[in-house]
Amino acid sequence: MSTRILIADDHVVIRRMLKALLETHEGWEVCGEAENGRDAVTKAQELKPDLMIMDMAMPVMDGIRASRELSKAMPAVPILMHTLHYSLELEAEAKKAGIRQVVAKVDSGERLLNAIEALLTPPVCDGSMEAPAGSPSGPAVVPLTASGHPDAK
Repeated sequence: MSTRILIADDHVVIRRMLKALLETHEGWEVCGEAENGRDAVTKAQELKPDLMIMDMAMPVMDGIRASRELSKAMPAVPILMHTLHYSLELEAEAKKAGIRQVVAKVDSGERLLNAIEALLTPPVCDGSMEAPAGSPSGPAVVPLTASGHPDAK
């Protein structure tokens, strides 16, 4: 089964280039295209993609507003913002809107593909219980004295 990707960008040439790039990756297919944020919200709810690529500056509804709506309606679907207007401020605003990754359009196609791969690859738990940086070292110890726990003594 292939991974279904929805592309939202107001420039048809960008959508075509993204589609060509994405479909070089085995197992990925572009399930739809949207030319503005409102169209992206409608098509995402209709097509149920596995991942969305969203431009920021689009007519009718921008990518931030569309992503905010979509992240509430479809929280399990990752959204990647692909924008010409990259800045740290935009990245912070994008994260607040539910966008999981921001890639500048000036970055390489390889950078975009790597970002998509990272969003589609679930994190691996290696079973270690390392303490997060800045916390006391050693694994957290939780006593099994909670009422009803089968191993409680």
